[in-house]
Amino acid sequence: MANNYTQWSEFFPLNSSEEAAWIKSVLCLNIDNYQTDDSLSESEARQIILKNEFGINISTDDADFFPGFSVEFSDNDSGVYIYAEEFGNVDTAASIFQTFLKKFRPSDYFKIEWADTCSKPRAGEFGGGAVFVTADNVEWTHTGTWISERAKKHLSV
Repeated sequence: MANNYTQWSEFFPLNSSEEAAWIKSVLCLNIDNYQTDDSLSESEARQIILKNEFGINISTDDADFFPGFSVEFSDNDSGVYIYAEEFGNVDTAASIFQTFLKKFRPSDYFKIEWADTCSKPRAGEFGGGAVFVTADNVEWTHTGTWISERAKKHLSV
């Protein structure tokens, strides 16, 4: 048996106390601070709060393990360090930071580069990718896609 990992690390600078307060409210979301329907599961409540309070759309599955990566704030809240040692939900990070950019910095960007690794040297279990996020767009790339495109191009010659 082998273990697969998706590992990444990024630092995002925060330019104001308002930015820091917003991103902390999201990344350290405590659903007990919000009034929700008691019939909802924690994941459903979290999903609704993120949508209604912050404008962030994530799936109920992603809400199960929200945020889906580790978070540390700098001592003076001048930035947030987000990372994944074993698995990190890049989709959720992209959704959060796209919403942040729309609200605070529409001309800025956010990015993550990740590595897909395996505890055993198994063929096809290594690679990586990147996501580039702006207020208006999210672009993805993966090494597997790049290789497949090159192979198709090579075989069609």
